[in-house]
Amino acid sequence: MRIAACWTSGPRFFAVAAGSFLTDQIFFLAGRRFRKSPWACKLQAGPAGARVLQTFHRRRDIFVFGFRFIYGLRVASAVTIGTTGFPWGRFSVLNGLAALLWATVFVALGYLCGEAIETMFGHLRAHFHYPLALVAVCLCALVIALVSGKRRRRHCCAE
Repeated sequence: MRIAACWTSGPRFFAVAAGSFLTDQIFFLAGRRFRKSPWACKLQAGPAGARVLQTFHRRRDIFVFGFRFIYGLRVASAVTIGTTGFPWGRFSVLNGLAALLWATVFVALGYLCGEAIETMFGHLRAHFHYPLALVAVCLCALVIALVSGKRRRRHCCAE
């Protein structure tokens, strides 16, 4: 009964499913469009890309359906699948079905565990959440700045 209620929380469920579906579509199409770029080649040459290709060639449809459930391989998988000759229409259908299942699982987990999360964090006041969110955003911005600066310096040194 409680799991069925997560399907009735329509907007949340469809937002999760649509976000998941569209993200994987974008990465698939990026892999298709930029298959010869250094970025895609580097992604495939790494350990994640090699594992993705090896697993993909063994069970194509099962891998396309299930890659979103494999922690750490989601982006590499979608891009790598895009660089292969896998049909876009078939990818879209399998991706859509997998996104619906993935959304069902995560919305149901949120629905079932929501009370426990609220018990743990519900006592925090809103004025405490805002500074906490600001610190998280600042840390993310700092990491992005450091990584992009390091890449720029490495690129300049290579020229």
